[in-house]
Amino acid sequence: MASFGRSSQGIEFYALDNAPVKFVVLFVVPKNQFQTHLRTLASIAKFLNDRSVRETLATAQSADEILAIFRDRSPK
Repeated sequence: MASFGRSSQGIEFYALDNAPVKFVVLFVVPKNQFQTHLRTLASIAKFLNDRSVRETLATAQSADEILAIFRDRSPK
């Protein structure tokens, strides 16, 4: 299960770069699925490391458009 949130203004979160956080991802995996947790975290980090993905997510106009970005840009 996963959830994605976006803030246009950003949220103060004391990030390493001191910049406000614009995207928040919450994902939940079963307690005994540690490897799944690590693989999921790595995939999310790799996905959001792409500047064009971040820019596209930042300008999306609806939840459906955001979901389409995740669907279209995720590995098949």
